Amino acid sequence: MAEEKISNTPFYKNEYFLLGIILAIGFVLRLIFLDNESIWLDEGIAIYRAKLDIATIIKESADDIHPPLYYSFLKLWIFIFGDSEFATRLLSVVFGVLTILFTYKISKLLFDSKIALISAFLVSISIFHNQESQEARVYTVLGFLGTLSFYYFIHLVKNWSKQKCILLILSNVILLYTHLFGVFIIMAQFAFIAHQYFTRNIELQITKKHLIHFAITTLLFVPWVPVLFNQAIYFQNSHYLNKPDALEFFRVFNTFSGSKILTLLFLLLISFSLFRITVFKKYFQLLGYWLILPILLPILISQFSTSIFLHKYVINSSIPFYILITRGLFELKQKNVIVLTIVLIVIFNINSLVDYYSTPKKEEWRQATEFIEQEAKQGETIVFHARYCLKNAFNYYAKRKDLLKNKFPENTNDIDTQNINDLQRIIEKNKRIWLVLSHPHDDEKLIDQEILKKYKITRDKKFIGIRVYCLEKFKYEK
Repeated sequence: MAEEKISNTPFYKNEYFLLGIILAIGFVLRLIFLDNESIWLDEGIAIYRAKLDIATIIKESADDIHPPLYYSFLKLWIFIFGDSEFATRLLSVVFGVLTILFTYKISKLLFDSKIALISAFLVSISIFHNQESQEARVYTVLGFLGTLSFYYFIHLVKNWSKQKCILLILSNVILLYTHLFGVFIIMAQFAFIAHQYFTRNIELQITKKHLIHFAITTLLFVPWVPVLFNQAIYFQNSHYLNKPDALEFFRVFNTFSGSKILTLLFLLLISFSLFRITVFKKYFQLLGYWLILPILLPILISQFSTSIFLHKYVINSSIPFYILITRGLFELKQKNVIVLTIVLIVIFNINSLVDYYSTPKKEEWRQATEFIEQEAKQGETIVFHARYCLKNAFNYYAKRKDLLKNKFPENTNDIDTQNINDLQRIIEKNKRIWLVLSHPHDDEKLIDQEILKKYKITRDKKFIGIRVYCLEKFKYEK
């Protein structure tokens, strides 16, 4: 079926000026209060790992669940800009802004300038994208690389080019070595090509060219495949994510939208976009595969194994979500209605952003560390039942060298009746100790039963995600 051509001439003479404003809005929103909150555990792990040498980064990544490339990016970034909260998070800001730019580019490739600018604007003010852009984590990099991959993929779908094919292979390989959910993004591209071939919308010769670039990408990822199997085993045994259910798609869309009201409005607009599905059939199919498959596939896998699904893992699927919303927005036809709808979207987004900026949510390791270092006396012992937080979060802020720090339990995260006695012996050897709890693995409440009820609590301070006790032995009168 012939596709209607849409003019790509700027709908205003200052189209690129408007794009610049949208990019500036996105940059400022991501920069506001960037270092206001503490580095939390996952960020601390990323920063700690980025400071290792490349060989150790690869080794530790192989023992964990994420490929090594993001940590290598962050290592170079820290070398140039330092390891402050602001500097390490700024890398995510940069990739977040680049995602806005390539959302514009993709939307313009598929539709026109109006849809391109509004789609980019939705990404720039998105609460979901702003949150992820303010963390020293991999997810905005994942979002950008997936968007970059589809940018080159769409170029190939519209007009085959050897140069664009090479760039697609390169972006897909980088994507795979950055986050394993890149597999699902590439599978969405493969599924779209297969669908086009079996519905006779693409020539056999072009299909073969696509199969070749998919094969080359796969071959370049082969060196990591043995590691991938080991990581899958590790993940099965050590991660306990909530298993997604039948409502998970709605929850994902709610995360993309930022509120239930916006979710309903956005889904309504997406339904309006389907009015043009016969005109832009191929493009709607492409956006549909990009939106649905990277979410659906891990949800299905999670039904038959330990859950592998987190909403931030599918951040890239939010891009076709926003594009389809914008396509539906312009089906409203009347300019006043379109403007009013955009104003409502902005108002609801501002409300979500204000709540985000004004309400601390990350673990307060900066405050907890400062509190302990101000209160602890020279030579006192700090015991951490806090998963990996001692090395990756507390030590990031710690300045004093005269305090003894111990992880508890030493070789596991779980507290049991045997190792709780080790904690008692530590306390018995000291006049007083500091006990730091975060991400506790104490299902039987042994710390409450055997420690907190048997020793004098002289300080009890709560922080977001952290609790700090100062414990002393009771003094009995003779």
